Amino acid sequence: ESSDWRPMLKGYASTVDWPTTYLWKEFAAAHPQAKIVLTLRDPEAWYESAAATIFARRLEFASMRASPDAVDPARRRHMEMINTLIVENTFGGSLDKDNAIAVFNAHNEEVRRLVPRKRLLVHESGEGWEPLCDFLGVPVPASLYPKVNTTDDFASHFPGKR
Repeated sequence: ESSDWRPMLKGYASTVDWPTTYLWKEFAAAHPQAKIVLTLRDPEAWYESAAATIFARRLEFASMRASPDAVDPARRRHMEMINTLIVENTFGGSLDKDNAIAVFNAHNEEVRRLVPRKRLLVHESGEGWEPLCDFLGVPVPASLYPKVNTTDDFASHFPGKR
């Protein structure tokens, strides 16, 4: 398997969330003019959301390993990617609350420490469009600032889960 993500990202001007946040330093170095937006959340609220969504899928992955013939191969590869990048490589195999929040906080501090201020916007979604659009040099949309990828949105992709 290749670790070259360039073909997958061809034609895109930006990335958001996993799995690309795992490679943020590589992307920042490869694109030195790119702007970086670090979105902040309350660590406790973030953990509760992560535990109810992506962390809960780890249990699903464990059951897949127990009955490999019952799982679609593409879904198995997707779950293996999630387990490798998020659970093992990011959280060191432990999704317990104290460890996960410590990793979350360390990531935010590392981004703040390593990214030059002129390239970085530290943003909380409650601040709305204005600081984000100003930083990116684009007009403020007429639409309300969206609230997407909620726990319920995530759960809707996994019928019977929640």
